[in-house]
Amino acid sequence: AADLAPPLAAPVPLDADQAARTVSQWRNAAAPPTAVCAYNDEVALALLAGMRAIDLSAPDDLAVIGSDDIPAAAFAVPPLTTVALDSGSLGADLAHALQRSLDGEPEDFSTLRPSVHVIERRST
Repeated sequence: AADLAPPLAAPVPLDADQAARTVSQWRNAAAPPTAVCAYNDEVALALLAGMRAIDLSAPDDLAVIGSDDIPAAAFAVPPLTTVALDSGSLGADLAHALQRSLDGEPEDFSTLRPSVHVIERRST
């Protein structure tokens, strides 16, 4: 990890043409990124569309991972690797913890951890 550059945060519009311009700017940088972890799957899908518009492909030219595992992620070109959050499980854990707290039991909400997992597809 010592060889990695610090992460760069950059806005990416939800428009293929503007996303293509953003990717082009990244590619022309002195140290272009090799991977992008998008804020969510919609942003990742815009990046994939922008990349196709300028004849780049994931993961060969730039690896792309999203977050949310929306249904469209599986149908992207290429299918989008994404991080899925088990929000149902987290909601149930929060509800139980809240009920225990309301019942007067000491509760440490900071110990609650969401269940997340990577859905590996072909964009990384």
